[in-house]
Amino acid sequence: MGEFVTAYKSKRGKNDYVTGCRWEEHTIPMKEICRNDKNRSLKFEVYEWRRIKGDVYEMLVAETDCSMGFLEANKNKYVNLYNKGVMNGKLRIVNYDKNY
Repeated sequence: MGEFVTAYKSKRGKNDYVTGCRWEEHTIPMKEICRNDKNRSLKFEVYEWRRIKGDVYEMLVAETDCSMGFLEANKNKYVNLYNKGVMNGKLRIVNYDKNY
């Protein structure tokens, strides 16, 4: 497997200590994500921002690998996110439009 290229980076999510972190819904064309190749490997990474003595650090919280074909087959379902082999969150693709 080759290296991954960043296709999209969202703004910071809003953190609620009761319900967890939430991000705004985004629409990203399939051609930008995987060049219309359903078998291309995708990597989703979730980072947390920490401020330590005035400096801001990005810390990897969770990640997962899958393909666009997997997301299409599992639309509106949750994909588990992991950190060091431990499930640490869930990602949900709420809409999938292969023609977009």
